[in-house]
Amino acid sequence: MQKQLTKKIIIKEKPSRVYQEWANFENFPTYMRHVTAVTKTGENTSQWVVQMPDGKNLKWEAETTLVEENKRIAWSSKDRGDFSTSGQATFTSLPAKDETQVTITMQFSADGDSILPSDALMASSRAWRRISGISNIISRI
Repeated sequence: MQKQLTKKIIIKEKPSRVYQEWANFENFPTYMRHVTAVTKTGENTSQWVVQMPDGKNLKWEAETTLVEENKRIAWSSKDRGDFSTSGQATFTSLPAKDETQVTITMQFSADGDSILPSDALMASSRAWRRISGISNIISRI
């Protein structure tokens, strides 16, 4: 079962500042409660731990697949097991001074007995509510 979600958020800050904070994945647990840990494992790879609605942790290895500094970051999970995810975040300068539109598109896929698709979708739904926490990035800058 695959699901795609898209969210747009306007942040009152320059794209370069928002991009810099977003590109530091290891800080995600600071402003996204469902993200338990992100650990850099290589130049373009990281391990993610996300808490599912039932309290269990879901882990996967992600690879950053595209980097356009101050404009876009794309990723894909490396382990295509029961759960996989991919997506991108784009950072667009708006006409108003120092405003950025962040557009996040993510795909989720869950199969098998170890992860129920409804749990994955519920986690992704929670993720979107928390991704609004991206606004919390700005308070860190």
